[in-house]
Amino acid sequence: MHTLVVLSLDRHGRSFQEFINMVAELRERGIGFTSLHEDLDTTTPGARLDFHVFARPRGVHP
Repeated sequence: MHTLVVLSLDRHGRSFQEFINMVAELRERGIGFTSLHEDLDTTTPGARLDFHVFARPRGVHP
């Protein structure tokens, strides 16, 4: 699996919804996402669960 690694989320997506959509599109293409500053990772099952928990309180369901 390929992974897009970024230093921080502040440059990726104009809104939280746009960011969630970007991560979902990457996942559909078989690409993981990792942000080093926020310690956010979507490359393992546990990390994907954490990502879903991170997204849900905002009413977003990736």
